[in-house]
Amino acid sequence: RATLAIVPLKSGGGTRLKILEAMAMGLPVVSTTIGAEGVGYRNGYDLEIADTPEQFSKAVIDLLRNPAAQQRFSNAGRSFVEKCFDWEVITSNALEQIEEHCPGGSVH
Repeated sequence: RATLAIVPLKSGGGTRLKILEAMAMGLPVVSTTIGAEGVGYRNGYDLEIADTPEQFSKAVIDLLRNPAAQQRFSNAGRSFVEKCFDWEVITSNALEQIEEHCPGGSVH
């Protein structure tokens, strides 16, 4: 039932699965640079990045007031996750890496 996901992290580590999950659910995302670290996003297209409190609150309010922008971020984020993080994509990439580095044979 959320309208958007916000990830105002100022520090942290690990994979930002919360962002990928939100995008997969079609939620527009506003995050800090640190909050989206390692995701591989395109700022202003897949999600909105804002690092100061003023920028962050403005980005959230602007997005809440703009249903067309919500839909654009929703579509772009979902497409990004499907293209880069779908299980078929991940599995295919992993198998290619294994086959490339596995001496003497295939893993199929």
